[in-house]
Amino acid sequence: MNKPFTPLMDQGVLHILSSGSKGNCCCIETERELIFIDAGVGVRSLLRFIGDSGKSVDDAYFFITHEHGDHISGLHKFCQRFTPKIFASEGTVNSLNWKGIPRKCLTPISSGKLYGFPSFCISAFNTSHDAYEPFGYTLTVGESQYGILTDCGKVTKRLIDAISGVNTLILEANYDANMLENGPYEERLKKRIASSKGHLSNLDACNILARLSGGALRECHFGHVSETNNSYELLDQLAAFCQKSFGVKVDVLRQRTYYSYRGEQAAVGCIMDNERGDFL
Repeated sequence: MNKPFTPLMDQGVLHILSSGSKGNCCCIETERELIFIDAGVGVRSLLRFIGDSGKSVDDAYFFITHEHGDHISGLHKFCQRFTPKIFASEGTVNSLNWKGIPRKCLTPISSGKLYGFPSFCISAFNTSHDAYEPFGYTLTVGESQYGILTDCGKVTKRLIDAISGVNTLILEANYDANMLENGPYEERLKKRIASSKGHLSNLDACNILARLSGGALRECHFGHVSETNNSYELLDQLAAFCQKSFGVKVDVLRQRTYYSYRGEQAAVGCIMDNERGDFL
């Protein structure tokens, strides 16, 4: 795997280890800490990334959006070897504990409250998904603010307000409505995905960027893309449209692909192994 950018800037470095139905995990790296949002990759990927950063497990913090497998698959083995610092909503904490994550690793946090750490501050906001108590997050490092919004089926004013100050946004663009409607999934699953407890469509993502237009947002990464109900070609076209229309730099995250962003620089790295959840 490509080593993270060095030296680090006060604004942090965004790493996306994986985004999509096969696994979700990103990390904002500061000079002192590694802030993971979700851990849906294999434990070897997590340990390799931590090792390449020059930091240790003690420097890592995990903030979990919800308990579905593609967001937590690396936690079980990780917790067998270490006692990581894991934060999530009360509902997610209880679900993770029920799924076998030790209670001693878990700390519940509340939405709308700002939590301060040595080199960053983080706040959670409620999302609408078929999980016990799902969260999205905004994260401040220096003068930069990051937002993570995936696995959400309904866009509200409160949600837009929560992300209105971010400079960099990871935003779900899970499905194209026509592809979902005419695709191979059974009707029950189609209705779940398109429901208010499902996922954000391409149109939803575009509308969110329109509502954020003219604000603090500088760059957006479309993520959590379905390989069955979406098309990278469609999303590339949508990204170009949004970039031109809203003045925001937009790109599309491919599944099983590692990305690292620092300012205007970007690196694209390794492909994930589907079966093991590890980088090849």
